[in-house]
Amino acid sequence: MKRKIDLTEGEIWKVLLAFAIPLFIGQFLQVLYHSVDSIVVGKFVSSDALASVNASTSISNFLVGFFTGLSTGIGVIFARYVGAREYNKLHEAIQTTVTFTIVSGVIVAVFGFIFSKNMLSLMNVDPDILEASSSYLRLYMFGILFTAMYNV
Repeated sequence: MKRKIDLTEGEIWKVLLAFAIPLFIGQFLQVLYHSVDSIVVGKFVSSDALASVNASTSISNFLVGFFTGLSTGIGVIFARYVGAREYNKLHEAIQTTVTFTIVSGVIVAVFGFIFSKNMLSLMNVDPDILEASSSYLRLYMFGILFTAMYNV
């Protein structure tokens, strides 16, 4: 049996809770992703490798924040179309969002892969770990499209 959730009706705290739980779970999974990276690298590789992973965290958090912010803004447009029962426009907005996310994810991945060392240098990453940090960030960029799609 399919249960319909209408965020425009009912007690406000219940509606907010229903809306916030998926956001909380998404952020928790993102934190867990970075924590597991740090634990595995710190335990099985070296302290320099752990420092390399952590040096890239600011950039990866920025990218996740960008795509999460994008999804929040797009959510307003989706909500407007759902509220107005303009499902054709909603369908178009979803298609546009998916297309934009794929294109921007590919652009970010290519840009990030090419300029990873430059970005880390601008952040004053210690030269001793710059190469390893750049390698980790390049690997991370291979998955940024999937991270973008997940967050949007």
